[in-house]
Amino acid sequence: MSTEAGLWRLYGAAGRLASPLAAPYLARRAARGKEEAARAGEKRGIASAPAFDEAPVWLHAVSVGESVAATALAEALVAEGWPVVLTTATPTAAARVAAVTGPRLVHQYAPLDTPPFLARFLDHWRPRAALFTESEVWPTTLLTLSRRGIAEAHVNARLSDRSFARWAKRPALAHPLFAAMGLVLAQSERQAERFATLGAPDVRAVGNMKFDAPPPVPDAARLGALREATAGRPVWLAASTHPGEEEMVLAAHRRVSARHPGVLTIIAPRHPERGDEVAALAARTAPTTRMSRGEAPTGAIHLVDEMGALGTFFALAPVVFLGGSLVPLGGHNPAEPAALDAALLTGPSHGEMFEPFIAAGAARVVADRTALGIAVSSLLASGAERAAVAELAAATLEAERGVLAKVMAALAPFLAAASEGRRPQDAAARSPQDGGAETPVPKEPSAIPGGGEDGAVGSVITSETGDDAAVGPADDVAEAVSEEPGDAARAAEATSADEPPAAAEPEPAPDDRLEPQDETKPEPAPERAPEPEPKPDDEAERSDGPVSQNEAEEVSRLTTPESPITPEKGSV
Repeated sequence: MSTEAGLWRLYGAAGRLASPLAAPYLARRAARGKEEAARAGEKRGIASAPAFDEAPVWLHAVSVGESVAATALAEALVAEGWPVVLTTATPTAAARVAAVTGPRLVHQYAPLDTPPFLARFLDHWRPRAALFTESEVWPTTLLTLSRRGIAEAHVNARLSDRSFARWAKRPALAHPLFAAMGLVLAQSERQAERFATLGAPDVRAVGNMKFDAPPPVPDAARLGALREATAGRPVWLAASTHPGEEEMVLAAHRRVSARHPGVLTIIAPRHPERGDEVAALAARTAPTTRMSRGEAPTGAIHLVDEMGALGTFFALAPVVFLGGSLVPLGGHNPAEPAALDAALLTGPSHGEMFEPFIAAGAARVVADRTALGIAVSSLLASGAERAAVAELAAATLEAERGVLAKVMAALAPFLAAASEGRRPQDAAARSPQDGGAETPVPKEPSAIPGGGEDGAVGSVITSETGDDAAVGPADDVAEAVSEEPGDAARAAEATSADEPPAAAEPEPAPDDRLEPQDETKPEPAPERAPEPEPKPDDEAERSDGPVSQNEAEEVSRLTTPESPITPEKGSV
């Protein structure tokens, strides 16, 4: 057995050993408001909805940022006649997709990336194909899908600089996973090259689907009340801010208020649960009001600490700074404020989505708090300048649209092949040990490099998101492997494409990791109905040879996040 196969087998065994810790872990997270207690069983593969009469497409988007594009794709798939199981990792993402669910589109929380939970999920839903958005690289999931003969594709795919560098340094570990990807539809030529370099066999650059997502719809009644309450005042918005950025926004507020007396600075933290923390910080600068308390914006600073309100505030504020960019998290989606006529500002860590806007003069980059204050003051002082930037942003957005149609065109033959029981990459078939019907063994077991006939059964997850994406054992991994601090998970969870999991219960990942995973991902929750636990996955625990101490240390190093928050976020 090759070294890399041994490492991924060890990773899978660690995930299986850690799986009993999932229930208490999820329960603790639920107590802190980071999981839906009533649905925590879904992360252990226990379905809360009946299976479809026909095999569905499984579409996964870890958190809010990814769910923007995934929702549009899910609706397009349903319109083409495909039933869809749309999974997310965070409650915020679940709330966002709830509006589009129906008889042919069901939402579930994604199972933790461990053999028992994944087998239970797959055995219930029996998907004909699996689609993962952006930077989701879950070792156990990818290799199990490959063994089961389930077609898999990555859509809107991307890898952050940090994540790509980590994988590139460990090609023996990366190749089995990336070679198992049947189709990769990347956000750009740069991203396509990264996936191809790491071993993905069929990679195409089609663009970013987030440009096609409909903008959030403003609440007309609330918008009218806000306009009345702020009449005559200069207004600007700092949206999707992260720890370390609010201090810079408040410093910018002081500079702006010196030039524009009566200015209203609106702060919308990426994670509304940070409301108390941000409110205390803001109150030391100027009188502060909070949306969550039903307060009108009568002070100098107004805190938007509720979900689902950004569309209204994008429509209210003529100048919008998008966070996650003055700290190294990769920025957030500029399409939404651009669609609502805002002049855009971003920090230097803005990610690829901002590049066409910057190139067209449709967004301005600010290096620090001082530059932010100067840029906001300038735009508030000149209506003509502000309108010109906003018009360029709207035009740039329109020019970038059309990606969803390209994605659907590329997926058509892929899904047709999946319907006929064929997989584009002709990868290894599923083994009986992973809990389901046996499929023919491929002619060349080495189709999955290093995995042999069995592939690798791991619990690692790589997700790069910027939202609290605790997906059990896969969350920390997502966090560790992603350049973007998604908001992720532990033990079996603590595995990332760059960093594998440990068998012991990991500490829960910070809230601002990947939406990480982003944003990019086991905590427990209440037990569900008495459903029999899946039979052990013999393949996950069987060893074809001893694993050395050095190999074990390498797995631990790869799956353990270097810091609670991945420094380079990219989920927007």
